Amino acid sequence: MNTMITSGIYDKHLEQNGSFSDIDPTELAYEIEKNWRRYDWERGDMIDEDKDEREEYRIMTCEVEGFTFEGTGTYSCGELIIVDNIEVK
Repeated sequence: MNTMITSGIYDKHLEQNGSFSDIDPTELAYEIEKNWRRYDWERGDMIDEDKDEREEYRIMTCEVEGFTFEGTGTYSCGELIIVDNIEVK
């Protein structure tokens, strides 16, 4: 299915490529949102659901470089489709 890259290795890769210099949580949140599939997300409480579309929206969290990030996970037919609106908690 998806090839997962651990967050520590991927963050080092981003730093080496100059994606961000010092660890700025806001900048890191932006990078995580662009590449959300590469991070290990924990599924949280349901925020909302659309039974007609068979979708549900859940709070998602992940920890990267000592920061906890939270976003909105959209599930369709039980499968995670996207994590967006990511911010530092």
